[in-house]
Amino acid sequence: TGTPGAGRPGSTNTGIFSSGNNIGQRALSGMSNQQIAVYRKRCVSILRDPNAWDYALVQMCKALRQAAAR
Repeated sequence: TGTPGAGRPGSTNTGIFSSGNNIGQRALSGMSNQQIAVYRKRCVSILRDPNAWDYALVQMCKALRQAAAR
């Protein structure tokens, strides 16, 4: 029923926050600016080798990287 990957009309599911995958977004929402600054530094090494880290931590780092790009 439709083309795979086409999505629903009018949906805005893009990036790591799509398809209910909002682990990183939820983690960021409860953090202070100081905590975010600390994690942004740690995330550099975490994102270099994401398979060595917890999935939720990697998603949070991706959310931080995406937020920093805006």
